[in-house]
Parts: sequence; structure tokens; C-alpha cells
Amino acid sequence: MRLYLFILTLIICQISYGQDFILSGKIYSSKNNSPISYASIGISNTHIGTISNNLGDFQMKLTHSQSQDTITISAIGYKSKKIAIPELYHSSNKTIYLESHTYKLNEVIITNKKVSAKDILRLCIKSIPKNYPTKKYSYEVFFREAGILDSTYALLTESVSHVVDYGYQKDIKKNKLQLLEFRKSNDNRKFNWRTSLREWLYEKNGLYECIKNDRLKIKEQNNNIEIKEYYKTIEPGAHRFLCEDFLRQIDANIDSLSYYNNKLVYCISYTSTKGIYKTDSEGQIIVEKSTKAILEIRSRTFTNKDRLRSLRKEDGTPKFKERTIVGMANRGFDGPNHSKIIVKYKKQNNKYYLSYIRVQHSGTVSIGSITGFNNFKKAYQSNWTSNMLYQDNELFVTKVHEKPIRIKWRKKMDRSKELYKHELPYTKSFWDSYTTIVRNPLSQKMASDLSLEKNLEQQFIQNGK
Repeated sequence: MRLYLFILTLIICQISYGQDFILSGKIYSSKNNSPISYASIGISNTHIGTISNNLGDFQMKLTHSQSQDTITISAIGYKSKKIAIPELYHSSNKTIYLESHTYKLNEVIITNKKVSAKDILRLCIKSIPKNYPTKKYSYEVFFREAGILDSTYALLTESVSHVVDYGYQKDIKKNKLQLLEFRKSNDNRKFNWRTSLREWLYEKNGLYECIKNDRLKIKEQNNNIEIKEYYKTIEPGAHRFLCEDFLRQIDANIDSLSYYNNKLVYCISYTSTKGIYKTDSEGQIIVEKSTKAILEIRSRTFTNKDRLRSLRKEDGTPKFKERTIVGMANRGFDGPNHSKIIVKYKKQNNKYYLSYIRVQHSGTVSIGSITGFNNFKKAYQSNWTSNMLYQDNELFVTKVHEKPIRIKWRKKMDRSKELYKHELPYTKSFWDSYTTIVRNPLSQKMASDLSLEKNLEQQFIQNGK
């Protein structure tokens, strides 16, 4: 034991007096040896950390001042694990195994009163002012926007920005953004002139659009008259994903009780076929039992098969006026899929803050604001197997400032301008030392697709002038 402590002390000293370093690893389940996606990895009681990608990989860039810290790895349904940074840094095996944390009935006090899933979600709604910040704060955020043409990556932007948020009782449109660092690949989406015209007319900022998927924030008011009239019929302020009106439109069930950070959580599933948008949706909401704080929301929106049949002629061909819906039904991440959204929240000093958002859009939804077809005629002629545009965006909060950083009005980002069209010098030294989400190695594909004509690093330099 003394020898082990002596060696560990030498390792700590070696890192402490060295340069900044990269800590990497893989998160796997000990039960079935499968990767754990979206596990949280971070230094305790701080927002310093990262998240594992689809294959369980993670990477953190740390300073020598953090070399003696300990990281905590947490995932829903698993026991949290703490590892000393020097131990992982010098280990030849970078795979970290988490043990399943199953629910035992005798760990919970059983009462005669049966609590339903909707009862729990109502308590979550009431607890939003207590659990989430209601005063102005700011955070630093890493954002990645990937554009996909058919099955080939055609565009990549990565940015770091400041966001000033006015709290969870204020409309999200009050948020202010400032672009700090930025890099982008070439744009290989190969728009035809009609698509280019739509892009010019209806630009949208991908970062702001992604932040709008914070499911607990009050939404921006929609200019659609039908939607405005609809909102007049429901309770004031019900412009967020989780509200009483949402509960009236869904069926919800408590699927199980599990653990996160060694605390008991409810795993609630919901389905919906109602509402003004006439789309089906389903998802899962993870709720901390003791505080009624929502830790994670996963949702999927798609088109009902019966509705799809009504959009086709008797011979089975699509009705052109409904072409976007039909296109959505023929292609997607999982068949007739419209969008997938994952939102995670993390606790810091007794409040829960936005931590991570991933948005995957297929079919009708845009890259920026482009419709899901690069060229509708060619898409239709190919039976929706070519000229289809997809979007995969993710956002990770790297720092939270409870005392907000001020953004001067001249520095504010234009929220109506596509992020790709912003101009900012590429600072290689910054990106070499900044913690980002590891690009999914399923797609080294991303790097190889984008580097067919020129190295991705060269593109960053060229487009950052």
C-alpha cells in the first residue's frame, strides 16, 4: 500500500509540473460490455467536464492545476464511479466499467396513496422555480453543427459562445449570444439555385435554434395565427414543453425506478397523438425523486402511419402539396422520423442548469432553415433515396457563471443569420486546448467525407481568414 501511494504521488507530481494534458477514455457497461452513451464525466461540484459520445468515448483537456482532482462518471441506471485523474491518465487500459444500479423495493417507503406519472410531472412543473435558476446568469457553450447530404457529411461548424440567460421564468427570446471562437469546413451541400434562394430568404442561426430546444424554457411566441389563437385557450405562460396543456395531450407511465448519481430517479415514458401540430411524439423524462427536478428529457416526433396513407393518391404516389410530409415518411434516422431531441441538466450549487442538447432532424427540417430536399424533383424521382438533407447538432455547456458575463450590444450575435456565414479567425492554439465532444468514430466518416478534397485542418485555416 505504501509503495502504491508513493508511486501515485510521483505520478501526481509529474503531471502537476507538466503542461496542459488530455484525459481520455471509454465508458462501458460491466453487465453486457456495451458502450454507455451520454454519460457525464466531470470534476465534482463544477461544470468542468464533458459527455461521452454514441460509442462511449470521451476526451477532456485539462490544466496542470487540475491534475490532482478526481473525476466522477455518472449515467442513469448505473452506480457513479470516481477515479483519480493521475490513475486514469497513466493507465494502459482506458476503459471504465460502470455497474448497473438496480432498484430494490425495500429501499423505498411504500404508501397507500398511488402516485401517477402525471402527478409527478405536475410536481416537476411546480418545482421549476425552486430547482432551476430564475435570475439572470450566463454560460459558455460548445456547439457542433453537422450537415448531411444523403449519407455523406457535407458541412461542419464548431463554435464556442457566451449565452446570457434570464432564467427559467423568462421567454427564451430574451437570451443574448456572443460568438467567441469559430471554425468551419467547406460547404459541400451542392444547393441548386432554388434551395440557395430559400437559404438566403430564411436564414436561421443553428446555435440559437438548438438552444430553443431547452425543454424547460418558455418558448418564443409563434407568429402563426392558428397557434396564437390556440394559446389563448390554455393557461397563461404555457409556452414551454412541460406544462399542464402538454399533460392533457399525453399518456404517461412510470416505467421504472432507477438511479443517477446514486440518487433514486423516476423513469417516465409518454406518448402523444394530439395537439395542433398533428404529429405523434413519444419520449422519456427522468425525474429525481427527492427534488422533483428533471434531469433528462428524450423526445421523438414522427408522422402517424394512418396520416401518411391519407397523403397519398389511390395509386400510392404522393400528393405534391404534402410532399414534405411524404419525404419525411420515406427517409429518416429511424424510418418515418421527424426529429430526435435529448436534453440533459446538471446540478451546480443547489440549482440545475442546462448541460447538453442533441437535435437530429430528418426529412422536412432544415440545416439552418433549408427544407429537407436539396432538389425536390430529384428526390422524388429517386423515391427519396437521394438529394435529402439532414441535420445533427449538439451543444455542451462547458462553464456556468452564476454572476452573468455582460455582452455588449456590438458583440451580440445575429440570431437571424446562419452560423456558417459568420466570419471569425481560426485560432488553432485555442482549439488544441479546448474540451469538445469527441466526434463519433462511427464516423471517422465525418472527417473522411469532409476531407475528400482538402484536409479538414486546412479548411479551418482557409475559412477562418
